[in-house]
Amino acid sequence: MRRVAVAVAVAVAVALGGCANAHVNHATLIASTAMLAVDWGQTREMTGRGWTEQNPLMGEHPPGHVVDMYFMSMAALNAIVYLVMPDRWKSVLPAGVIGMQAVAIDRNMSYGVSLLPLPH
Repeated sequence: MRRVAVAVAVAVAVALGGCANAHVNHATLIASTAMLAVDWGQTREMTGRGWTEQNPLMGEHPPGHVVDMYFMSMAALNAIVYLVMPDRWKSVLPAGVIGMQAVAIDRNMSYGVSLLPLPH
């Protein structure tokens, strides 16, 4: 749980800073997309085992293509919003994604799913 608190604190600090530094903004987008990819893999692993999904947008037992479409859509939305935001606010949404994904990834790991599950 401590990992989650630190990740959320960093994400909030970046978001509230409204940093206009392009390198920080790009890094935040890359990190948020990477965290979406980790959760995507974990979710595929968990739904493949028949576990119940917690995200109501996907349903309790989503098939693989629903999981894939959800995460592809979230990654695309993350990037599109990043591209249209003014420089000062570019890191806000990705920082929020980092915070939310830190919680989801930590929860998945508490269920015994590895950080980077390998395909079977």
